Amino acid sequence: MTTATVDTERLKRGVDLRDLAGRLVMLRKESTAELSGPCPKCGGDDRFHVKEDVFFCRQCYPLENGKPHDAIEFVTWAGLARDFRGAVDYLG
Repeated sequence: MTTATVDTERLKRGVDLRDLAGRLVMLRKESTAELSGPCPKCGGDDRFHVKEDVFFCRQCYPLENGKPHDAIEFVTWAGLARDFRGAVDYLG
């Protein structure tokens, strides 16, 4: 599957970020839809929050930073892939 032929919106909908992030850090329940834990980037104990389709860190990746907060961005942000294409391949 090449990046050019991937429906990225469908790809993102097929990923639960809580499961993906839970592979990197121990998460605890904040609510029925939200988990939190240590940030995999800056290490803050309770700064990292993740829902099914969005993630953020209050310190190093706040919601107001103007960048995406979806599964594809998480994969690159967390260092699981080097770029967009690599993230799509990782998730695909």
